[in-house]
Amino acid sequence: MLAACAMGWALPDAAWADAQQTTGSPARAQLDFSLRIDKFIYLRVGSGSNPGGTDGGSGPAANATQDTVVFNVTPTVAPAPAALTNGNDLSRSWNGSSPSFSGTPTATLPVAVRSNAGPVSIAAQVSAPLSNGSHTIPMSAIGVTSSSSALPAPALPAAGTGAAVLVPTGGTGTSAAPSLLTQQTANWTFTYTHPPATPAGSYSGTVTFTATAL
Repeated sequence: MLAACAMGWALPDAAWADAQQTTGSPARAQLDFSLRIDKFIYLRVGSGSNPGGTDGGSGPAANATQDTVVFNVTPTVAPAPAALTNGNDLSRSWNGSSPSFSGTPTATLPVAVRSNAGPVSIAAQVSAPLSNGSHTIPMSAIGVTSSSSALPAPALPAAGTGAAVLVPTGGTGTSAAPSLLTQQTANWTFTYTHPPATPAGSYSGTVTFTATAL
Protein backbone atom coordinates (compact mmCIF):
# COMPACT_ATOMS: atom_id res chain seq x y z
CA MET A 1 0.00 0.00 0.00
CA LEU A 2 1.33 3.42 -0.94
CA ALA A 3 0.03 6.84 0.09
CA ALA A 4 1.70 10.24 -0.36
CA CYS A 5 0.92 13.92 -0.03
CA ALA A 6 2.03 16.47 -2.66
CA MET A 7 5.67 17.44 -2.36
CA GLY A 8 7.88 19.95 -4.13
CA TRP A 9 9.34 17.57 -6.75
CA ALA A 10 8.09 15.47 -9.66
CA LEU A 11 8.00 11.67 -9.52
CA PRO A 12 9.42 9.80 -12.55
CA ASP A 13 7.17 7.61 -14.70
CA ALA A 14 6.99 4.08 -13.24
CA ALA A 15 4.60 1.18 -12.50
CA TRP A 16 2.98 1.71 -9.12
CA ALA A 17 0.48 0.01 -6.90
CA ASP A 18 -2.81 1.83 -6.44
CA ALA A 19 -1.96 5.28 -5.07
CA GLN A 20 -3.53 8.68 -4.56
CA GLN A 21 -1.71 11.98 -4.59
CA THR A 22 -3.44 15.05 -3.26
CA THR A 23 -2.64 18.55 -2.12
CA GLY A 24 -4.87 18.04 0.86
CA SER A 25 -5.42 15.31 3.40
CA PRO A 26 -6.03 12.39 3.59
CA ALA A 27 -4.42 10.32 0.82
CA ARG A 28 -5.73 6.80 0.22
CA ALA A 29 -4.61 3.65 -1.61
CA GLN A 30 -6.49 0.39 -2.16
CA LEU A 31 -5.11 -3.14 -1.90
CA ASP A 32 -6.93 -6.25 -3.14
CA PHE A 33 -6.80 -9.61 -1.36
CA SER A 34 -7.44 -13.06 -2.80
CA LEU A 35 -7.82 -15.99 -0.41
CA ARG A 36 -8.17 -19.61 -1.48
CA ILE A 37 -9.21 -22.38 0.92
CA ASP A 38 -8.82 -25.80 -0.68
CA LYS A 39 -11.19 -28.67 -0.06
CA PHE A 40 -9.86 -31.95 1.26
CA ILE A 41 -11.41 -35.40 1.59
CA TYR A 42 -9.94 -38.37 3.44
CA LEU A 43 -11.34 -41.89 3.04
CA ARG A 44 -9.97 -45.03 4.66
CA VAL A 45 -11.37 -48.53 4.29
CA GLY A 46 -9.33 -51.06 6.25
CA SER A 47 -5.84 -50.66 7.69
CA GLY A 48 -4.77 -47.37 9.22
CA SER A 49 -5.28 -45.18 12.27
CA ASN A 50 -8.19 -42.97 13.23
CA PRO A 51 -7.75 -39.18 13.67
CA GLY A 52 -6.96 -37.71 17.05
CA GLY A 53 -10.64 -37.02 17.75
CA THR A 54 -10.28 -33.45 19.03
CA ASP A 55 -10.51 -30.04 17.38
CA GLY A 56 -6.72 -29.74 17.50
CA GLY A 57 -5.99 -33.45 17.15
CA SER A 58 -3.35 -34.86 14.87
CA GLY A 59 -4.34 -36.33 11.52
CA PRO A 60 -4.18 -40.01 10.59
CA ALA A 61 -0.81 -41.54 9.77
CA ALA A 62 0.09 -42.17 6.13
CA ASN A 63 -0.76 -45.70 5.01
CA ALA A 64 -0.46 -47.28 1.56
CA THR A 65 -1.79 -50.73 2.55
CA GLN A 66 -4.58 -52.15 0.37
CA ASP A 67 -6.43 -54.74 2.43
CA THR A 68 -7.74 -58.05 1.11
CA VAL A 69 -10.99 -59.49 2.45
CA VAL A 70 -10.77 -63.30 2.47
CA PHE A 71 -13.83 -65.57 2.50
CA ASN A 72 -13.47 -69.33 2.88
CA VAL A 73 -16.51 -71.32 1.77
CA THR A 74 -16.61 -74.96 2.91
CA PRO A 75 -19.08 -77.44 1.36
CA THR A 76 -21.04 -80.12 3.18
CA VAL A 77 -22.36 -83.32 1.61
CA ALA A 78 -25.36 -85.53 2.36
CA PRO A 79 -26.46 -87.63 4.09
CA ALA A 80 -24.72 -86.30 7.20
CA PRO A 81 -24.72 -82.46 7.31
CA ALA A 82 -21.10 -82.09 8.30
CA ALA A 83 -18.25 -80.17 6.71
CA LEU A 84 -15.64 -82.09 4.78
CA THR A 85 -12.21 -82.56 6.34
CA ASN A 86 -8.91 -82.00 4.57
CA GLY A 87 -6.65 -85.04 4.33
CA ASN A 88 -5.85 -88.26 2.48
CA ASP A 89 -7.55 -91.67 2.69
CA LEU A 90 -10.50 -90.33 4.71
CA SER A 91 -13.81 -92.18 4.77
CA ARG A 92 -16.94 -90.13 4.15
CA SER A 93 -20.51 -91.12 3.31
CA TRP A 94 -22.03 -89.26 0.36
CA ASN A 95 -25.26 -89.98 -1.49
CA GLY A 96 -24.10 -88.19 -4.65
CA SER A 97 -26.33 -85.12 -4.31
CA SER A 98 -24.90 -81.65 -4.88
CA PRO A 99 -22.84 -80.26 -1.98
CA SER A 100 -24.38 -77.44 0.04
CA PHE A 101 -22.70 -74.39 1.51
CA SER A 102 -24.05 -73.55 4.93
CA GLY A 103 -23.23 -70.44 6.87
CA THR A 104 -22.40 -66.96 5.62
CA PRO A 105 -18.73 -65.89 5.74
CA THR A 106 -18.19 -62.36 7.07
CA ALA A 107 -15.31 -59.92 7.51
CA THR A 108 -15.25 -56.54 9.27
CA LEU A 109 -13.04 -53.54 8.47
CA PRO A 110 -12.72 -50.09 10.10
CA VAL A 111 -13.70 -47.10 7.95
CA ALA A 112 -13.11 -43.35 8.36
CA VAL A 113 -14.13 -40.22 6.45
CA ARG A 114 -12.86 -36.66 6.99
CA SER A 115 -13.60 -33.49 5.04
CA ASN A 116 -13.77 -29.72 5.38
CA ALA A 117 -16.22 -29.44 2.47
CA GLY A 118 -19.53 -30.34 4.11
CA PRO A 119 -21.44 -33.59 3.50
CA VAL A 120 -19.70 -36.38 1.57
CA SER A 121 -21.11 -39.05 -0.72
CA ILE A 122 -19.53 -42.50 -1.07
CA ALA A 123 -20.09 -44.92 -3.94
CA ALA A 124 -18.66 -48.33 -4.87
CA GLN A 125 -17.35 -48.99 -8.36
CA VAL A 126 -16.75 -52.42 -9.90
CA SER A 127 -14.82 -52.80 -13.15
CA ALA A 128 -14.91 -56.62 -13.28
CA PRO A 129 -16.57 -59.49 -11.38
CA LEU A 130 -14.79 -61.86 -9.04
CA SER A 131 -12.98 -64.20 -11.39
CA ASN A 132 -11.25 -67.56 -11.47
CA GLY A 133 -10.08 -68.09 -15.03
CA SER A 134 -13.22 -68.16 -17.18
CA HIS A 135 -15.50 -68.57 -14.14
CA THR A 136 -16.95 -65.48 -12.48
CA ILE A 137 -19.06 -64.44 -9.50
CA PRO A 138 -20.80 -61.04 -9.51
CA MET A 139 -19.42 -58.61 -6.95
CA SER A 140 -23.01 -58.06 -5.80
CA ALA A 141 -22.79 -61.48 -4.10
CA ILE A 142 -20.93 -59.58 -1.37
CA GLY A 143 -23.17 -57.50 0.89
CA VAL A 144 -21.96 -54.76 3.23
CA THR A 145 -23.48 -53.18 6.34
CA SER A 146 -22.28 -50.43 8.66
CA SER A 147 -22.13 -50.14 12.44
CA SER A 148 -23.05 -46.42 12.22
CA SER A 149 -25.87 -44.62 10.43
CA ALA A 150 -23.58 -41.57 10.22
CA LEU A 151 -21.22 -43.52 7.94
CA PRO A 152 -23.42 -45.89 5.91
CA ALA A 153 -21.94 -48.48 3.56
CA PRO A 154 -22.76 -48.31 -0.17
CA ALA A 155 -24.02 -51.47 -1.86
CA LEU A 156 -21.57 -53.28 -4.13
CA PRO A 157 -22.97 -53.41 -7.68
CA ALA A 158 -22.56 -56.33 -10.07
CA ALA A 159 -20.81 -53.93 -12.46
CA GLY A 160 -20.22 -50.21 -12.89
CA THR A 161 -20.92 -47.65 -10.17
CA GLY A 162 -23.52 -48.36 -7.52
CA ALA A 163 -25.85 -46.01 -5.69
CA ALA A 164 -24.10 -43.47 -3.47
CA VAL A 165 -24.73 -43.03 0.25
CA LEU A 166 -24.60 -39.74 2.17
CA VAL A 167 -22.19 -39.08 5.04
CA PRO A 168 -23.47 -36.08 7.04
CA THR A 169 -21.34 -33.38 8.63
CA GLY A 170 -20.36 -33.54 12.29
CA GLY A 171 -18.69 -36.19 14.38
CA THR A 172 -16.11 -36.20 17.14
CA GLY A 173 -13.70 -33.28 16.88
CA THR A 174 -15.86 -31.02 14.66
CA SER A 175 -17.27 -28.65 17.30
CA ALA A 176 -15.46 -25.67 15.73
CA ALA A 177 -17.72 -25.91 12.64
CA PRO A 178 -20.11 -28.88 12.96
CA SER A 179 -22.17 -27.81 9.93
CA LEU A 180 -19.08 -27.72 7.70
CA LEU A 181 -16.61 -30.32 8.99
CA THR A 182 -17.10 -34.08 8.61
CA GLN A 183 -15.30 -36.66 10.72
CA GLN A 184 -17.09 -40.01 10.90
CA THR A 185 -15.90 -43.52 11.72
CA ALA A 186 -17.58 -46.94 11.58
CA ASN A 187 -17.02 -50.64 11.03
CA TRP A 188 -18.20 -52.10 7.74
CA THR A 189 -19.08 -55.80 7.71
CA PHE A 190 -18.82 -57.64 4.40
CA THR A 191 -20.92 -60.78 3.91
CA TYR A 192 -20.63 -63.33 1.12
CA THR A 193 -23.70 -65.19 -0.14
CA HIS A 194 -22.67 -68.18 -2.23
CA PRO A 195 -24.47 -68.37 -5.61
CA PRO A 196 -25.71 -71.85 -6.60
CA ALA A 197 -23.76 -73.97 -9.10
CA THR A 198 -20.50 -72.06 -8.72
CA PRO A 199 -17.35 -73.96 -9.77
CA ALA A 200 -14.75 -74.47 -7.04
CA GLY A 201 -11.60 -72.36 -7.09
CA SER A 202 -10.05 -69.13 -5.85
CA TYR A 203 -11.85 -66.01 -7.07
CA SER A 204 -10.51 -62.47 -6.82
CA GLY A 205 -11.59 -58.96 -7.75
CA THR A 206 -11.35 -55.32 -6.68
CA VAL A 207 -13.93 -52.75 -5.66
CA THR A 208 -13.11 -49.04 -5.51
CA PHE A 209 -14.83 -46.76 -3.00
CA THR A 210 -14.94 -43.07 -3.97
CA ALA A 211 -15.75 -40.19 -1.61
CA THR A 212 -16.99 -36.95 -3.18
CA ALA A 213 -17.74 -33.58 -1.60
CA LEU A 214 -21.29 -32.38 -2.30
